[in-house]
Amino acid sequence: MNAIEPGACWMREPSVRTFTIGESGFELYAPDSGVTRYLNETASFIWQLLDGEQSLSQVARELASEFEGCTAEQALADVVELAGSLASEGLAQPSRGTRIRPVWPGCETGIAPREWDVALTGKCNLSCSYCFFANEMVGRNDLSTEQWTRFFETLGKLPTRSVCLSGGEVFVRKDLWELLDCVVANGLRYSILSNGTLIREDTITKLCEPARRRRLSSIQVSIDGSCAAVHDASRGAGSFERALRAVRLLKDAGFPLTVRLTVNKYNVDDLEAAAKLLLEDVGLPSFSTNDAMPMGAGCSNQGDITLSPQQQVQAMRTLERLATRYDGRITATAGPLAKVKMHREMEQARATGTAISSYRAGHLTACGCIFSKLAVNHDGTITPCSILATVVLGHIEKDSIPELWRSDPVLTKMRSRHTIAMRDLPECQGCEWHDYCNGSCPGLAYEQFGDVNRANLTDCYRRFLEATKDGN
Repeated sequence: MNAIEPGACWMREPSVRTFTIGESGFELYAPDSGVTRYLNETASFIWQLLDGEQSLSQVARELASEFEGCTAEQALADVVELAGSLASEGLAQPSRGTRIRPVWPGCETGIAPREWDVALTGKCNLSCSYCFFANEMVGRNDLSTEQWTRFFETLGKLPTRSVCLSGGEVFVRKDLWELLDCVVANGLRYSILSNGTLIREDTITKLCEPARRRRLSSIQVSIDGSCAAVHDASRGAGSFERALRAVRLLKDAGFPLTVRLTVNKYNVDDLEAAAKLLLEDVGLPSFSTNDAMPMGAGCSNQGDITLSPQQQVQAMRTLERLATRYDGRITATAGPLAKVKMHREMEQARATGTAISSYRAGHLTACGCIFSKLAVNHDGTITPCSILATVVLGHIEKDSIPELWRSDPVLTKMRSRHTIAMRDLPECQGCEWHDYCNGSCPGLAYEQFGDVNRANLTDCYRRFLEATKDGN
């Protein structure tokens, strides 16, 4: 940028939110860009004075007066340097000639979740065979527009940065656009999870509204096969063509699009064709994978939808080969592809005695979400995460979010699970792998035991080896 004039007046970017850190520091958050910046005591003092009316020279004089031992020359250099740095991140700019409101620092940055998973509705236009949400939740009523509005207004007063909006199917709600505007108005970013079938040209037009587009971090569409015969087998007739149309519309419009493929019995033989469709034919930069879990509808349909141990091996080998072929453009944080990496690390650690670097082995360390986010169901009940949708911590209209975040006994229990050694769990007694395991997802452990602080047997490596040793 051009040289900064000390005589120029500067202003904070009005949309930037300010949170306190300790006694004298600030954390800045720019919802239009997602940029976060930490300021020490000196920088926080300068930040408060960038009000649009004072010149940088005036700010420097106040800085030198406030901090003992700070010379006028050093103060001016610090102020000019900080102004340039803030400007480069879109956090401050030369004044437009008007005074902006004084800084009113928000609450302490750690008193509430930074993120929320928000199920705006329990309604969906599809009935996917593996939906973990379906069986437990469809009987509950959706919150009204007014109730969701009050919730987003509450988040705007807390150190929450973003919300991930889902359902059900989020585009079922007729008031979605009003709710998105409420999210934006309260200084939040958002992402959307969708089956894609209700995204049309008019949807793209509405998403292109400038403020909505600026605040959109990502929009994820589910594609579960290379063709209708495969995709529709688990998601319903006609869903493939509409979902693929949505992917193409969003990509052509330049939105931050992601695609998730959930591996199941219907598509395990189609993974190569699906990768070609998404990465070559559609031209996506990448897509992510998971697998159907024995939860919700996936539990009642487990025999028809979830992978057998042999199919898990098949999916692992296929996805690893494809991830190599496509230079890492196929990703995963769970499911077959993620398990390949974890199993290999466990084998290497056991064989060589070297420590596993990606997680703390030998303890229940698989979940870190409860240190940064919570979830809320479509009826307003607050839960640890969307997978633990039936573990109710409170309600958005009845309970204090900071109080729940600070002292809820379920969250306290989950946050201490990293202290539990795998060797001390009943299901892991005598297992040769317990010093290399981390217990996997507590949501699935809860499904199996009614207790989050147990090992998830679905992802047990010993059981996996036993189940696959004969055929592989």
